[in-house]
Parts: sequence; C-alpha cells; structure tokens
Amino acid sequence: MLQAKSVINGKEHMRYFSPVSPPNEFGIIELVLRFENQGIMSQHFKALKPGDKVEFQGPCGGFEYLPNQLQELTLLASGGGITPGMQLIRSILKDPTDKTKITLLYYSENYNEILYREELDKYRSENLFSGLL
Repeated sequence: MLQAKSVINGKEHMRYFSPVSPPNEFGIIELVLRFENQGIMSQHFKALKPGDKVEFQGPCGGFEYLPNQLQELTLLASGGGITPGMQLIRSILKDPTDKTKITLLYYSENYNEILYREELDKYRSENLFSGLL
C-alpha cells in the first residue's frame, strides 16, 4: 500500500492506494483510481497534468508474499478491491518458478465494469489461474 499526499487549497490531504504493478518492477507505479464526484483527492488526481507532482510514501502495511509457500491461493475481491489481488496475481504469474495455484472469486454488479476483465480472461483462457468473474 502507498500513501499519497497533496496540498490542495493550502491543506494537506492523504489517501492510501494499493498499487497493481508488481513490487519488483522499479520505476513504475500503476494505480487504479475511482473518481468520486465529491472526493477532494479524486478531483485533484483527475486534474493532474504531465509534470504535476504527487508525493508518495510507502510501502505501508506488513504483508509479504513468498513464492511457493502455498500450494493454492484463493483470492476474494469486489469492485476496486481487486487492486491488491492483481498485484499478487501478476507477481505469481511472472515468476516461472512459482507453482502456486491461484483461484479468484471476483464480484461486480456489472460484468462490463469488471476491472482488468480482459487481462483476467486471458489468464483464465491460458489456464494460468481459475477464476469466477
């Protein structure tokens, strides 16, 4: 998890985000953002332009995944809660020595709004993991 800080109208605001980029992929941070109409940080992020700066600190939290420690891993997620799961799924699938079997149970009210649907469908079609979307 990362903490984002920005000064907006003279006041510091903070929010926490789960990156979806693999933790060993240096120089790139991929985040999933849901823009809330009334959210001050949502509006701030939405208005960012190339070259604007946002301060990030982290990692925050204490979860560490170690390859091949589990035979099978089942992940439960809904909506934007998929982000920490995607980071873990990508890390496992990127490591050819990691034989952990992944099962994902992911709920969304609307099939067309499933985050990472195409990527997850690709993994499933290649039998890289089993999932129920």
